[in-house]
Amino acid sequence: MLLTVFTPTHDPQHLGRLAESLRRQSVQSFEWVIVPNGTVRADDISLRLPQIRVVPYRGATQNIGEIKRFCGAQSHGEILVEVDHDDELTPDALQHIADAFDVDPHPDFVYSNCCEVQDGQPWMYSSEFGWEYRPFRWNGTDLQECVSFDPCPASFSRIWYAPNHVRAWKRSFYEAVGGHDPTLAVLDDQDLICRSYLRGRVRKVDRCLYIYHVHPGNTCKGPVNAFIQEETLRLHDRYIYGLVERWCDLNGLRKIDLCGGLNSAAGYESIDLQRAHITADLNRRWPFDDEEVGLFRAHDALEHLHSPLFTMREAFRCLAPNGWLLTLTPSTDGRGAFQDPTHVSYWNSNSFWYYTRAEQARFIGTPVKFQLVRIKNYFPTPWHETHLIPYVKADLLKYSGRVPGPIEFPHHAPPDGQSHSAGNGELESVVPLL
Repeated sequence: MLLTVFTPTHDPQHLGRLAESLRRQSVQSFEWVIVPNGTVRADDISLRLPQIRVVPYRGATQNIGEIKRFCGAQSHGEILVEVDHDDELTPDALQHIADAFDVDPHPDFVYSNCCEVQDGQPWMYSSEFGWEYRPFRWNGTDLQECVSFDPCPASFSRIWYAPNHVRAWKRSFYEAVGGHDPTLAVLDDQDLICRSYLRGRVRKVDRCLYIYHVHPGNTCKGPVNAFIQEETLRLHDRYIYGLVERWCDLNGLRKIDLCGGLNSAAGYESIDLQRAHITADLNRRWPFDDEEVGLFRAHDALEHLHSPLFTMREAFRCLAPNGWLLTLTPSTDGRGAFQDPTHVSYWNSNSFWYYTRAEQARFIGTPVKFQLVRIKNYFPTPWHETHLIPYVKADLLKYSGRVPGPIEFPHHAPPDGQSHSAGNGELESVVPLL
């Protein structure tokens, strides 16, 4: 199996470090495609490694997505391995990648753990955001291996928690999904990772295969960082429904559309809240077993149910561990919440505090404990804006175990006074009172 390591570079000063890590690989059946771009010329790269092919990018784009897709097109290997020019691989990295692709069912996308290093010292993120570390010895230095999150919508949808390096794709799959998006100047990796989850099989290698060097020249540093912070949320909004639906399919869980003012989405079972042939009264116990649903889609739905507390309890009861409640609701910050005579409950972004924050939850005594993954106030269309009808979008996760992002409920007895500790620092699923 031939592997292609591809590396675009606009500044080849670090390539020697990467070349040395490739020279030490336990398997040598690979090629290394280096694509100089910007002002870098092929003559500027004087490395001596038999696997190297230097293929200059002749275009004028500043979009890294275009340059990476060009890298993929120049590659001959069955497996494409993306490596940044300023980082390095551990000696057995390519062997573990090859082994991962050789296990049934054969994956389409593989990623690993990594160590992040600044000036030779560990670079770490707070455990409050779900990060876990374990010791890793590298070149005589004690580092910390960052344990990547398992494949899930909450990590793949946001670059902050998305699979870090090393990243590798089956070449045929990479081409089938279109490779890196050539229109993207940043977050081309997040976009492709989302598409990889949606259309392929994903495997995490629970080993450190990559050493990521943190320095002022990283893409995530400087003025572009503010744009990245906003753009990653836009990509979350674009992909989260598809990611959650895919997760439901992979885990054999139901997808339920609580129909309100919008038509039912394709691929969902639906319960209509407004038509005469209502098949279920959602103001009573919902017609689902405990933990059998992976996704509730609630567009223009919550405001048609009398008791917000009962609604949230039932959604929580029916959702499987790490299931999702994705909502769009007319906000009381505008006219839409009150103008419709069929609306019987009222919501805004603060309303979700009582199910996602311990401080507010204690006032209503609810054991419902969601993670608030995304909250946004916006106008769905220009018509809504003209008529002062803002909506609140809230993406809620019934978290279980280790999940990416902050969880605002502390790990102690919940407000109802009953202990739900799992005994290992995690919270058990809670069946709400009816």
